[in-house]
Amino acid sequence: LRPQASEQQRIQERPERALAVANHQLRDFIDAADHVATIALNDSGIVLMMNRGAEKMLGYSEQELAGKLTLELLLDPEELQDMASDLSTTEHRLFGFPALLDHSRKTGPFRRECVFVGKNERRLQVDMVLTPTHGHAGATTGALAGFLVTAIDISERKRATGALACMN
Repeated sequence: LRPQASEQQRIQERPERALAVANHQLRDFIDAADHVATIALNDSGIVLMMNRGAEKMLGYSEQELAGKLTLELLLDPEELQDMASDLSTTEHRLFGFPALLDHSRKTGPFRRECVFVGKNERRLQVDMVLTPTHGHAGATTGALAGFLVTAIDISERKRATGALACMN
């Protein structure tokens, strides 16, 4: 009886082990892109997880933000309101970060150059994309699972462009 129970336990543990390995591999892939911030949000915009690139850009560890903050607190407030105003209509006025989530929820990925404000008020110009994610891989319909934010630091490029413009 014991050998049979032990064999059943090993059979049940295989998928769990395989899932753990797959999760580690996925995390390794995401963290390898440390020049790109990748931030997973729930459907309310609260940070669930982020990669090393986001930690590097923002100066916060994942533990400091996950489950505690919305992306709204990492965006320049004036710029955020400008984005929300651009997305609002006379019939449908939204303010702040909910406007971005609502727009992305209804129309798909939202891309914009904006300012991230990191730890110690460090300001970074970024090219940000806010993408809705759905229940399972490949789905474009069905229940919204949350959002994925990707951002690339374009601060140096902006400075260089500005310096060239001043020279001309």
